[in-house]
Amino acid sequence: MTKKKCKKYQELYIFGSEEELNEHINICQDCKKEHENMQKLSSMVKEVKPFIKYAEKNPNRKINIYKHAAVFLGLIAVISIVGINFNIVNVSNKAADTNLANLDVDLENSVIAQMGLPVDDYGLLRIE
Repeated sequence: MTKKKCKKYQELYIFGSEEELNEHINICQDCKKEHENMQKLSSMVKEVKPFIKYAEKNPNRKINIYKHAAVFLGLIAVISIVGINFNIVNVSNKAADTNLANLDVDLENSVIAQMGLPVDDYGLLRIE
């Protein structure tokens, strides 16, 4: 025959007095084991209690860390994009300067010169 496990511990813990609980724990092995497990759990909760209080005082701590990380990564992205665009502009300006240096301007065939207007060294309208 299997012995049924005693289930009075919870009832005595909640509704009974401390003396009744202690008397029953001294008699019943199942409830004694349950009480020991509850004491272990209670000691673990006491151990963690300061950390829980700290977390309750600073509920937005993780959110603030994520915000700072997002701002930092955003700044890095902006700086990278600006740096890349600056290099592209410098490269395209150098290419344009090289193309202008190699460009031979035919002043007589310039549209502005054909209109009879004064032109500069690049074949553009000269304003005096």
